[in-house]
Amino acid sequence: MQEIEIKQLRYFVEVATTLNVTKAADNLNVVKSVVSKSLTQLEKQVGGKLLDRTTRNIRLTETGEFLLQRAQNLLQEFRHLTEDMSSISTEVRGVLKLTAAPALGYYLTKHLIPIFSSQWPDIRVSLELSYDYENLFSKGLDLAFRFSQIKDDRLITRTIGNSRRVLVASNQYLSKADLIRNIDDVSKHRCLLFQTHEEFSSWGLDNGQESKSLSVTGPFQCSNIEVLKEATLNGMGIGFIPLFAIQEELKEKRLVRVLPEWSRKTQILAAYRTGSHQSPKLAAFLKCISENTHLFNID
Repeated sequence: MQEIEIKQLRYFVEVATTLNVTKAADNLNVVKSVVSKSLTQLEKQVGGKLLDRTTRNIRLTETGEFLLQRAQNLLQEFRHLTEDMSSISTEVRGVLKLTAAPALGYYLTKHLIPIFSSQWPDIRVSLELSYDYENLFSKGLDLAFRFSQIKDDRLITRTIGNSRRVLVASNQYLSKADLIRNIDDVSKHRCLLFQTHEEFSSWGLDNGQESKSLSVTGPFQCSNIEVLKEATLNGMGIGFIPLFAIQEELKEKRLVRVLPEWSRKTQILAAYRTGSHQSPKLAAFLKCISENTHLFNID
């Protein structure tokens, strides 16, 4: 088979995603005949039709659907390679693109990112707050903070610390609720759930000697830790919240630990693309993380 060129894949992906040769040509800033010729040549090279074209519409064939997925990945890798090569420089500058879960993002913005920005004023930090664990490549992100292992051979993952999730409630709630003597009592209380659909949730906790899985339910559920914290502060029930997100509230006694011997510990990971560690801006950020590991071990 004749070697397929990057330009051919780029033309094909544009047509396959727009399903319109004219629009694809406009987006690519080339004439329509160039795109059509490229598609015809590509179909000869792969030995099959990629698109079913009629006077009214275009749709992908099974071969086309297969090639589209692979071509998008290849173009993405090519773009990342180009970015990585252009960033290999003695100058530490540019845009550092990070992503983290919202609550952790707030914590990073308060504690780590100001330290990094003061060290490297020529680097602009772009932080995307998202729970999407699969979206590490689509926006050219440099590094993702995560709480669970990422199964992707294209990524390097580094454990940078631990997050402890704890049971908390407001004095307002505890003054009116039944006394909590042991871990099983928690299931009988109004619990605030970190989710949006299911009526029940399972909270896994341990006290260093034994583990428990509690089936809990309650009057409020939400997929945002900061919102759950507000619900807990307002006396709606017991929250199961990362310790890093409630340090001030605990210090000011606006929230109280419930059964403080029980908690759940999870790793905090930094994930980045293979090869991108050569980027000076990312190397500088990883060094900043290493110099401030105390920020990621809160007990």
